[in-house]
Amino acid sequence: MTTSTPTRIDRLFDKLKALYGSQFLAKWADVDPSELHRIWNAALDRYSGEEIADALGAVLSSCPFPPSLPEFVALCSKAHQARHPATQSTFKLP
Repeated sequence: MTTSTPTRIDRLFDKLKALYGSQFLAKWADVDPSELHRIWNAALDRYSGEEIADALGAVLSSCPFPPSLPEFVALCSKAHQARHPATQSTFKLP
């Protein structure tokens, strides 16, 4: 018997299922699971595990319903910005 290691999208979806239960499952009921995983994986690939974890934490305070992919990406982007604030250059006049 072969067991596969869960991907980070598998783990993310497991957590979202735990948070939202049947609401999460119903939201994606008409979508092919492998396609759903592929699209979410591609969209979230540029974010670190820590940023995804931060976004998942933000879900609790900002998403009364299961987030769509664009909503979750926006939370990941906010987490990325918080972890990597743009360096502000100070412009000095001569």
